[in-house]
Amino acid sequence: MRGDVQSETKGASFRIIDPPSMPSAPASPNRPLLLVGVLIVGIGAGVGAAFLFGQVRPTFPTAARLAVASGLPVLGTVTETLNAAQIEARKHRLKIFAGASGALGAACLLLIVVEFIQRGLA
Repeated sequence: MRGDVQSETKGASFRIIDPPSMPSAPASPNRPLLLVGVLIVGIGAGVGAAFLFGQVRPTFPTAARLAVASGLPVLGTVTETLNAAQIEARKHRLKIFAGASGALGAACLLLIVVEFIQRGLA
């Protein structure tokens, strides 16, 4: 049986028609455009989620809106008063939000730069 296999393979010959080469264009999608698209979709999803949460738990900015929504007369309102610690905490949270937003943009930009560097080296 071994002899039959050897005799059958001797008759086959292989020729290389086109040698392998490196493609000039990537086979994957346009990655920088994909990264920017994912960033935009992510930001849009965050804004949409915040809007939906606002619709699920509504607030009433004026007494007139509360009266219309409840159908009852509003006798008075209480304004929001913040002490210095609460104001400082809000400023701190705003700084954290701004920093995180900037870091998200910087990460996207860094990934795009890395992609262009990898394309240049290939």
